[in-house]
Amino acid sequence: QVAEWSVCLQMVSAVMSMYTPITDGIYPHMVKSKDWKLVTKTAKIFMPIVAVGCIFTFVVAKYALLIIGGEKYLTAVPLLRAFIPLLFFSFPSILFGWPALGAIGKEKETTFTTIITAFLQIGGLLALLLIGQFNVIDLALLRGFTEACMFAMRYRYCRRFKGEFAI
Repeated sequence: QVAEWSVCLQMVSAVMSMYTPITDGIYPHMVKSKDWKLVTKTAKIFMPIVAVGCIFTFVVAKYALLIIGGEKYLTAVPLLRAFIPLLFFSFPSILFGWPALGAIGKEKETTFTTIITAFLQIGGLLALLLIGQFNVIDLALLRGFTEACMFAMRYRYCRRFKGEFAI
C-alpha cells in the first residue's frame, strides 16, 4: 500500500505541478493591478480543463498505472481515483490563495486557511483512526476534502474582500 500510495501521489503531484506556472504567472500582475477579472477569467478558462483532466484520470487510471508502475500497481486504480477530488480542488485553492488574497494584502487570511486546513486534516486522521477506517483510500479522500475546504474558505474571503480588488 505504501508503494501504491507513493506512485499515485507522484502522479498527482506531477499534475499539480502544472498548476503552479499558471498561478505564479498571474501573481505579479495581480500584485500590480489587483484585477478580480483576471482571477475569475483564469478560473473560467482552466477549471473546465481541470475537470476534463479529472474525468480523463478516472477513465485511464488503469492504463496510466500500468504504464507507470506495471501490472503490480493495477490494484492502485481505486486509490488513484480517490485522489481525483484533490486534483480538482487544488487548482482553485491555489488560485484564490496567494494570487488573489495575497495580492490584496490578505496574507493573514491566506495563512489562516492553511492552518485551519491542517487542523481539519489532523482531525480527519484522528476520526479515521477512531472509526477504524485508516486506509489509503480514505486518506486520499480526506486530503481531497480538506483541499475543498481550503478552496471554500479562500473563495469566501475573496468574496468578502471583493471591494479591495479592481473590478
